[in-house]
Amino acid sequence: PGWDGERPFTHMADLFPAFVHEPPIFAPGTGQRYSNEGFVVLGAVIETVAGRSWYDLLAEQVYQPANMAASGHFRGDEAVANRAIGYRYADDDQFGLGERLPKDPARSYRGNSCGGGYSTVGDMTRYLRALRAGWLLPPEALQPLVTPQVGGLRDYGRGFFTRTVAGRLTVGHSGGGPHSGIDGDHAIVWETGWSLSILGNYDAPFAGDISRDIMRWLAVQDA
Repeated sequence: PGWDGERPFTHMADLFPAFVHEPPIFAPGTGQRYSNEGFVVLGAVIETVAGRSWYDLLAEQVYQPANMAASGHFRGDEAVANRAIGYRYADDDQFGLGERLPKDPARSYRGNSCGGGYSTVGDMTRYLRALRAGWLLPPEALQPLVTPQVGGLRDYGRGFFTRTVAGRLTVGHSGGGPHSGIDGDHAIVWETGWSLSILGNYDAPFAGDISRDIMRWLAVQDA
């Protein structure tokens, strides 16, 4: 309800009709669950406070200082060099036994503050290193994001997975989902700066499986 994949939107609040009719799972401040819609709301708050487009702010505050020249939230009908198309299993193919089908983005669709952007593995590792180096946020703002919250989700800070591998903290995030034709996993060893990025245009869980194997090796490397 409230969502039309062919209808363009300009601001994050334009997406509210897709989910505002849903009741809260718990009262604010009494629990924690991962929520894509929560990041849409956060994007709308940022736009309201800054008085500017979230897309413009992302480019200025993240892409530019991290030197992420190949990243962006592109419309489905926008000509983008080397854009990958996702390949997904059909909705009724729960076991992935059939062929993968190309998933072309809706013509007017554009990702938003909960996801849907395009990037490269080079840009994503540059992002992780810029985050760790303090180029994107000062230490007092960054530390709570990469610190597991007491009583919150396991191995999760504020927008980042925080896992201990071989005695070292790793920080990152994954993306994609069933029948999405998208799968990615990105993480950095916080102590040493070794980082990894895996992007694919098949359904999960291959990126996470590969990421865990690589991270077990990266986590024991010296800086």
